[in-house]
Amino acid sequence: MNPYTTELGELVAAMATDAVNIQMLWDLEYQNAVVRFQALVEHADPTTVGLLRPLMPARMLVRNFELSFQAMLTTEQVEAFTIQALPINLEFTLRHAVRVERHSRIGFSVEQVPLATATRKA
Repeated sequence: MNPYTTELGELVAAMATDAVNIQMLWDLEYQNAVVRFQALVEHADPTTVGLLRPLMPARMLVRNFELSFQAMLTTEQVEAFTIQALPINLEFTLRHAVRVERHSRIGFSVEQVPLATATRKA
């Protein structure tokens, strides 16, 4: 088995889980922001609590995460044969060239990330 395939597969899998990891970090930051906001509301004048509610931290969600890779490998092999007759300025050249191009593409999209640990405290 080609060792590069395994490494590329691991790289793609790691990047695919980044959407989930980002959501988990955002959820943690949201929970911390809500705790700080609740502490502010608890110390506020009860008549102004209603005015503070619209300032409650907003929750960010990963709804769409897209990733794509493209690799292109080009090889060219040229073989030439030349005969020259310099006194009469005559030259014969036989040239053969082969060019091979290989393209590899992989892409995926995560439309909605599951929110396993997300809880709203407000």
